[in-house]
Amino acid sequence: MNKRLLEINTNLIVYNTVSKNENRDCSDYIANLLDPLGFEVKRDSFQDKHGVNKEQIIASIGPDCDGGLILSGHIDTVPFENQKGWTRDALKLQLEDDKFYGRGTCDMKVFIGQCLSTAEELALDKLKKPLHFVFTADEEVGCLGAKRLSDNFSEILKRKSLPKRAIIGEPTSFNIINTHKGIAHFSILIHGVGGHSSRPDRGMNAIEGLGDIIQAVKELNEKFKREMNEELRNIFPDFPYNHLHMAMVNGGLALNMIPETVELALSYRSFPNEDPKRVLNELMEKTKDFKNIEYKNLFLTPGMPISLNEELEKVLKAEFSKNKTESVSFATDGGYIKMLGIETYICGPGDIKEAHTPNEFISVNDFYKGADHIKNICNQLLF
Repeated sequence: MNKRLLEINTNLIVYNTVSKNENRDCSDYIANLLDPLGFEVKRDSFQDKHGVNKEQIIASIGPDCDGGLILSGHIDTVPFENQKGWTRDALKLQLEDDKFYGRGTCDMKVFIGQCLSTAEELALDKLKKPLHFVFTADEEVGCLGAKRLSDNFSEILKRKSLPKRAIIGEPTSFNIINTHKGIAHFSILIHGVGGHSSRPDRGMNAIEGLGDIIQAVKELNEKFKREMNEELRNIFPDFPYNHLHMAMVNGGLALNMIPETVELALSYRSFPNEDPKRVLNELMEKTKDFKNIEYKNLFLTPGMPISLNEELEKVLKAEFSKNKTESVSFATDGGYIKMLGIETYICGPGDIKEAHTPNEFISVNDFYKGADHIKNICNQLLF
């Protein structure tokens, strides 16, 4: 048993780093572990759109030369309060039946803890190539921290040589992911004319206009299925076509009032090499003659095009006994990191099916084995 790994992760889970909260207490803890080891620790502090203070940790050690490695994870977690199904304290690491429970165990504080405990074990004074830790904020609300870093990473890093390869330890059950989709979400606002429900002739029911939009979405989704090509089937075999997901509807105030507005929230997963607005543009074109509708609140998170770093890929395949790379449909910080010219792979402990769930957990095997894998990978690539 790695007691130090257990201690670090016990401490990390305690911090309530749900994306809406400040995270300085957790970032302080991380920085205070890395400082004494000789890392150049840089804090990227900012305020989110709600005025909440956030901090990201970028820590480097080793010579300033090519061939380094980034290990990256996000500090924030998804909410747990009011999530039905919790039977444990979400902010306490608890061991039961060969599982460690707690918010962030799977997604993805345990990976950060594995990085930190490994750093204490490595012979850092003998590094031949640099090791970088990039621990981001606000990943769960659109990879906002990574987007910020992608705009000024060179300035923050302050090194002559940018690393050319990265591993993001999202939960993949140690499968090696070299590409993933992006995500777009937006809303359609339908305007009507309010009034008393006893005289519908004097108003215009916004909910009635929703039906036409729903039909347009269904027709486009059928079209996207027909357009599926063999290349996408090979790269994304689980779901090889676009799909507009109708996620939430909000409208109406009372049973005896004509609804004045209805808002439909939608999202879709974009392929990494296509225009991320393509699906939205097709829907806008299809609904261009619809009256009294308004598109709003568009937000895009990029996909990650296929990465290829032969040395890193060879090491990962050998370490995890895999003979292939794969794709996933969920988005990560990898889209922004890849934009910097850094060949990025998503590979980490835990099963994505357990992420964001009540009683989130990671297996004991993944908890401890993950740290061993990180140590082995670093020893092969950096010494």
